[in-house]
Amino acid sequence: GTYSMVGVAPGDYFVRISHPDYFAEWYNNVPDFTTATIVTVTAGVDSVVNAALAPGGAISGVVTDDGGQPVVGILIDIYEAEGALKYQRITLADGSYDVPGMVAGTYAIFADPDTGTPGAYRGEWWDDLAPGTPYASVGKITVAAGTDDTVSFILNRSVVSGTVTSAADSLPIQGVVVTLLDSLSAQVGQTTTDAAGNYSFEAFGFSNSPLSVSFEATSVFFVDGASAPFGFSGGDKQVEDAVLAVDQQPPTIDAGQSFTIPENIAVSAIVGTVSGGDNNRADTVTWSITGGNSAGLFAIDTATGAIKTTAALDYETTNAFSLTVAISDGSAQDSTNIAITVTDVDETIPSAGFTDTIGTMFEKSIDWMAFTGVTAGCNPPENDLYCPDATVTRGQMAAFLVRALNLPAATEDYFTDDDNSIFEDSINRVALAGITRGCNPPENDLFCPGGTVTRGQMAAFLVRALGYTDSGGGNLFADDDGSIFEADIDKLATAGVTRGCNPPENDLFCPGGTVTRGQMAAFLFRALSG
Repeated sequence: GTYSMVGVAPGDYFVRISHPDYFAEWYNNVPDFTTATIVTVTAGVDSVVNAALAPGGAISGVVTDDGGQPVVGILIDIYEAEGALKYQRITLADGSYDVPGMVAGTYAIFADPDTGTPGAYRGEWWDDLAPGTPYASVGKITVAAGTDDTVSFILNRSVVSGTVTSAADSLPIQGVVVTLLDSLSAQVGQTTTDAAGNYSFEAFGFSNSPLSVSFEATSVFFVDGASAPFGFSGGDKQVEDAVLAVDQQPPTIDAGQSFTIPENIAVSAIVGTVSGGDNNRADTVTWSITGGNSAGLFAIDTATGAIKTTAALDYETTNAFSLTVAISDGSAQDSTNIAITVTDVDETIPSAGFTDTIGTMFEKSIDWMAFTGVTAGCNPPENDLYCPDATVTRGQMAAFLVRALNLPAATEDYFTDDDNSIFEDSINRVALAGITRGCNPPENDLFCPGGTVTRGQMAAFLVRALGYTDSGGGNLFADDDGSIFEADIDKLATAGVTRGCNPPENDLFCPGGTVTRGQMAAFLFRALSG
């Protein structure tokens, strides 16, 4: 505790001794120099000035917001009992502050946020009292020598938040640009709504109340909106939800569309999907063929706009069609002509060249499968075999249907167990088309691509793919009464695709039996060759 000052010029001096953690004093043990003892310095003489400092008091603490985060830059004002400002500190990055060496006494403390970002927080007197509280009514804390009192604050953040939904269906709207404005139309903040339609501005600074919120719909589906002005003070919480009106627009079809197909296209195969739609998310559109289909050779999926064949086409009879296709949302519609060109194909089905199908009962069906591109064989790259007696797997079944029906590509990965399968693309396509639901109900997150296809499952696949509805009165076979596939089996038999499994009686279907590749060729040939 010693000190020394050398080379002090002779003369009279007042001496003050101070330390951050102790009360300062003037020699000799007085609080100010007006009553201090003069120290006379004489040349060649070492004057001794000792002091005994009394420990001071201290106040420290942490300022956080009502979300639990530290707040930097908050001015801590400490007032003496009579209301005079005595000490000031500014909070550090961790929200802390420290005031050592305080004179013992009673103090009032105010956390003032406006030195940082004005308006971002609500200031307060200790302990949790509003800024406008009269000084006489605010909380006081008594500081004693040698003590360190903790005084912390939790400041309310300024928050404006809400949810943006559609007036048509009450669903949230993502991506709406939300702008917070002050009374002078100056931008206070800007953000976009998330997937739940929510937005939030927190701990923002502003100067001019009232505030307002504008909502800019980046999608053409909706009309922009804005809130009414609302009064706002630092630390307030304001909820401003918005319901955006739908920008009603009629459905449209892209003009000039055309499709070219071979005359041997499979019955029920997709010719093409008409492009168009409705920008209003809440509207349900319906597609229809309103002209040019007098022979009934085509049908359209009312939900997707996919045009399919309903019967075999013949180039020599008609090689060009002009279908009038319409789309309607119930209140407005659009229509256009779709040109369909049929190309000539040598209708003589050549031998597929498979060495293991010659002379079998399924040879003609297998040759048709190869002729129409439904199969290439079973032993790539040679592909001189078809393997007619091998059982059909679920993955192979998906590939057969995709090639036969020209099913469109899917963007969604429907199942978790086909990622390494060569049939994954086909599996996703048949799932998109609603032909398969999976192999593990009720979860149905698996497809079991390597599993064999039973005759009952095959019936369900084909009925969903081809849209058969006539069950012929039902109960056409004696062995499927307890099968979940009975209705599909009856529809398949009524369509003439199956005749049974025990000729010549054919009163059995064998729903649990497996399907060979030869049998699958026969089923598809009967269903799709027209």
